[in-house]
Parts: sequence; C-alpha cells; structure tokens
Amino acid sequence: MAVTTPKFDHQAELLKRSVPIWPTQLRWYTERALPESLSCDYIVQEMQVDLAQREVCGNWEESTHPSGATYYYNAKMMTYTEMNLRTCSDKQLQRLESWINTSRAKLCGNPWSLVVEPILARGQEIYPYYYVVPEKRIITWLEPVDAYLLFQECTAVLHWNHKRLELEAQFWKHVEYFPFEIKSIYVDGLISGVDIRRFTDDFSAQAKAQATVASVIMAVDASILAIPGLGSQLATKALCSVSFILSVYCIIGCTIAQQFSSRSRSLDFAVYYLQGKLINLVILASIPSFLYLTSLLFSILGFLAGIFTIEFRLDLSAKIRCGLALIVGASLTIPLVIASFGPGLI
Repeated sequence: MAVTTPKFDHQAELLKRSVPIWPTQLRWYTERALPESLSCDYIVQEMQVDLAQREVCGNWEESTHPSGATYYYNAKMMTYTEMNLRTCSDKQLQRLESWINTSRAKLCGNPWSLVVEPILARGQEIYPYYYVVPEKRIITWLEPVDAYLLFQECTAVLHWNHKRLELEAQFWKHVEYFPFEIKSIYVDGLISGVDIRRFTDDFSAQAKAQATVASVIMAVDASILAIPGLGSQLATKALCSVSFILSVYCIIGCTIAQQFSSRSRSLDFAVYYLQGKLINLVILASIPSFLYLTSLLFSILGFLAGIFTIEFRLDLSAKIRCGLALIVGASLTIPLVIASFGPGLI
C-alpha cells in the first residue's frame, strides 16, 4: 500500500487549486476598481520630473500600468500577480508563494514567466494562472485546457497552427497588460520582435539586390576583358580578374546571408548577437556589402587603367572627356555617400 507524505499531500492540494486562464480573462482587464481608501489625484506639480517610485514588498516590486492598474513582479520567482500585496496578510502571501513554488516545480527547469491572480471562491483560495514563454511568443499551462471560450470566434479549429495563432495573440495581449515583460522580449529595451523582423527582411532584400549587382559586375568585367586593346592590358587584366573573383564570392556570401537572415527571425538567435555580440553582427552583415563594393571598385579601376594607358592609344581629347566624366560622376556620388551615413553631415 502506497504511503503519501504530508508534504506531497500539501503540494497535490495546492495544484488542485490551479485554474488555467488566459490574459483576456484577467480581472483588471474588465474591472479596475480602486480601493475605497484611495482617491484619484490628477494634479501634476510644477517641474515634477521625479523618477517613478516603486513600492517593494519583500521580493515583490510594484509596477503601474499606464492605464492606472497596479501589479507586482517577483524577479526571483519570475512571477506577476495583481493581488494587492499592500493589504494582503503575511499568511496569504506565504500561501501564494507556496503555490508558486509547487507550480514551478512542474516546469522541469523551464525559465518561463508566470502570471497568477489569486481569488477567493466559496471560501477557498484558488489560483487562476498561465505561463508565458517569451522566446516562443506564446502562453501555456501545466495541464490540458479546454479552451472552447478562447477559440470560439475561430471559424474552424482544425489543428495546432490555428490554436497557436490565438495563443500568440494572447501573448501580445499579456505584454500589453504587463509592460514589465517587455524587458524579456526586447534587447536592452530597444529591439523588439517587430524590429528584428524588419531588420531581417531588409537585410535579406539587400543581399538579393547585391547578388544581382554582383552578377552584372561579372558581366561587365568579362566585357572589358573582351575589348580589343583594352582587355589585353596587364593592369586591366589583373584588376578585372580580381573584381570577377570578388563578385563570385559576393554572390556566395549573399546566399549565405539570406540563410543567416532567415535564422535571425528566431528571437533566441537575434538576442545571442544583440546582447554583447553586436560587433560580430555588424561584421557579418557588412561582408556582402564589402565584397560587392570592392568588386565594383576593382572593375572601375581596371577599366580606367586600360583607357588611360599609352598602349590603348586613346587620343588626348578623349582622355580629357573621360577624366571630366569621372570627376562629374564622383562629385555627384560623393554627397550621396556622405548623406547615407546620417543627417547633418552635408
């Protein structure tokens, strides 16, 4: 006959009080009544620029949503709660933390954030909750959940993909309710998943464009080398050959860069580079551009080296016209290059 310990019985009893919910079911979303002892104060004092003051109750730090709702966060337990810790008793807080520890013990070490909203039902405390997985942008629970109310607006819930879309929408609703969570999905409070997606899209489009231009440069190099008298010049051969090789590597680099861009859509992958490895990211992102620009430069130098040599037998007036065209082109291009590095430089 199996023997159960009091500790096991206590943990099992606590888990029985768990009630899966989702962010739009949180109480303050539909009702945010202030305690009777508190009154609203809409006055902003003159030159009042103090930093926000946060109350601390043990390991719980108070935060205020822009809407006025108050919630608490325990960094050690990675837990949010809307329970008013100012008025709750020490025993209530102790029971809450006991439930949190028991619930987290079921996570098998997963560092997920927890949201719990203790309520009193029929004289007994229960713990509506959900877990947040920032790197997956989704919410989840410790047990199977009949989420008919959550999915009832869907035309047809056929498989996991449909469900995940709604659970991801609930994740972003959670972020709206608990802005403190933004620190977990933003890098240094600046880069968000939307920003990362925009960066990867731009980076991928740029890599495709550079690969196309590199192909054009290869064709130009081949054309220069095929011009009688011009392509036979030693300097032209060397410079255009280097340009051709760099263009090949540029195309290869752009192909790899697109794969890198695809992987960067993963928040974990992006955070890996954006937290302490930003220089590495800049170097990797610059390689295709460096190959493309260097290839273009060698191609131009190869052409100029050929037409300005004595062996090409270009008359003086033609050389002057080519020189003037080079100067005019450079004078029009250089301001654009300078302006591309930021405002205020020209």
